[in-house]
Amino acid sequence: MKWIKRILVGLVAVIGLAVIVLWVTGNDHILRGIPKTYLRGVTSPDIDDMDLHPLRVVPRGTPEPWPESAALGSFALSQEARQGLVQWDTEAFLVWSGDSLIYEEYWNDSDQNTRFNSFSMAKSFTSLAVGCAWKEGKIFSLQDPLVNTVAGYNQGLDAKLQIEHLLQMASGIDFGESYGSPLGYMAKAYYGTGLEAETRAYHASLPPGTEWKYEGGNTVLLGMAVTEATGKPLGSYFSEKIWSRIGAEHDAYWNLDVEDGLEKAFSAFYATPRDFGRIGKLMLDSGKWAGEEVVPWIYLEKAFAPVNVPGVDGQNVDHYGYHFWLNTWNGHKVVACNGMRGQHILTVPDRDLLVVRIGHQRPEALEHGQSRYIQDLLDYGGALQDSYAQRH
Repeated sequence: MKWIKRILVGLVAVIGLAVIVLWVTGNDHILRGIPKTYLRGVTSPDIDDMDLHPLRVVPRGTPEPWPESAALGSFALSQEARQGLVQWDTEAFLVWSGDSLIYEEYWNDSDQNTRFNSFSMAKSFTSLAVGCAWKEGKIFSLQDPLVNTVAGYNQGLDAKLQIEHLLQMASGIDFGESYGSPLGYMAKAYYGTGLEAETRAYHASLPPGTEWKYEGGNTVLLGMAVTEATGKPLGSYFSEKIWSRIGAEHDAYWNLDVEDGLEKAFSAFYATPRDFGRIGKLMLDSGKWAGEEVVPWIYLEKAFAPVNVPGVDGQNVDHYGYHFWLNTWNGHKVVACNGMRGQHILTVPDRDLLVVRIGHQRPEALEHGQSRYIQDLLDYGGALQDSYAQRH
């Protein structure tokens, strides 16, 4: 019995020492991250973690239910498509043709009212907020030095940093993007309680505008810029200028670092799949909703154009715009919002096709913003649109 007691005392002492070390070294985010990941059976954030974080409500406006095709529910996925969706633990798959919702399916007890984590699709949403602030003149120019909006970026290479460089993912700041590193920026940004301070600890090590590197910290700085420029939290501003104006049927929520704190602008916007589709429809309709401008097209033209900044391999990046992914499918241009674990809002402008996929896994990491799985999702959606067209 004594040896059991000694083991327990020793174990408690080791755990206590580990807690102290993590706290003293500024890595106490690990203590908050463990119960939100490993104790839930996952090793990184998942799409169903909304209840584990402080949130800011993003209020809807007047809800406008989607026009549903009379054929909704009459189309069937091919066996290959169904297998591809089920295999990778899909929660929702929706397809629109023009204004009409033509296919909708949910798995694992999810439904039209279930909110999911956007992950990095939120980066694109933050870009839309920047476009609105620019339209209003709150951000005078996309070439404005960041320091004009966010104080403190006036030394060394930081002084050359512009809003546009952040939009291009070309800030020259090496934040690091891996969620797999428990001591890295992304882990601290997602599970920590001092997002602004953590972000400000990083500075440009390369001349801004000279190298493209996908970094969530750039989006955090954009969120801070929107807040400083407008005098409103990012989520509140996004609601006022976008979410409340596109007929969302539900309030959305944005994950914060602390209660009433800073939005994690790079991730964790929680909404229903149908409401995520409204962002895609806004993209397809040149920033308009019901004929009214929500996001200026002159901004979206820039956002949907390649940044053409050299990547780490020296090749000009043609697959990324202002926080939107750019690719092709069967010769058609694709503009997309992509998120970890396979969250996708996929738009094909010249076919007026919109696909939303929400799920827990994807088969492979994105290469230049593209994957075979994204092509598969568009194949599934395109086939359904073709079937719909044959009936109309």
